[in-house]
Amino acid sequence: MSDSPIRLGIFGGSFDPPHLGHMIIAQTILEELALDKILFVPAAIPPHKTNKRHTSAEFRLKLVEAATADNAAFEVSSIEVQKGGLSYSCDTIESIQKIYSESNLKIFLIIGEDNAETFHLWRHYTAILKMVTVIVYPRLGSCLQNAPKSIQEVVRIIKTPRIEISSSMIRRLLRENRRISYLVPRAVDELIAQNISAYAGTRG
Repeated sequence: MSDSPIRLGIFGGSFDPPHLGHMIIAQTILEELALDKILFVPAAIPPHKTNKRHTSAEFRLKLVEAATADNAAFEVSSIEVQKGGLSYSCDTIESIQKIYSESNLKIFLIIGEDNAETFHLWRHYTAILKMVTVIVYPRLGSCLQNAPKSIQEVVRIIKTPRIEISSSMIRRLLRENRRISYLVPRAVDELIAQNISAYAGTRG
């Protein structure tokens, strides 16, 4: 086992689709916390978004792989997509710990302020807090002050640029047959253009 810990950021989400805001947030946190790498983990079915129709998990995985391919510090895990069903962070973190069982690992879980507000409702959230350091980045329309004091006191806030780009906005533009060229990485734009029918039936 190495004496020097691997500083690993876990960035989960539906990534439907991944956009430049995601990339900017990840790169900012990577540098601010001197992380070794950030692991993007596309969810199969996010527990808090079961009422929305997403593109297939397999296609979203391909999009994230395309978005991160040119950054050596960004990696993608298919762990939740392969597992299928609802994706719970507590299960994913435990699985990642097993993968790195031979390493001295320090995990940073990256979430937005919107998720921080309801973090106390996450499955086994107290166990998650024992396994990782929770990193919170700003989200438009959300505020960490709305979270319980017990959560505010244990998370760490990282000031990232407020990028007013959202996956829901991009999906709306796609449904309206409008361009998304400057909102997503070029590789993502090209992959979506080749598979535009993947977004025909999405909503929200």
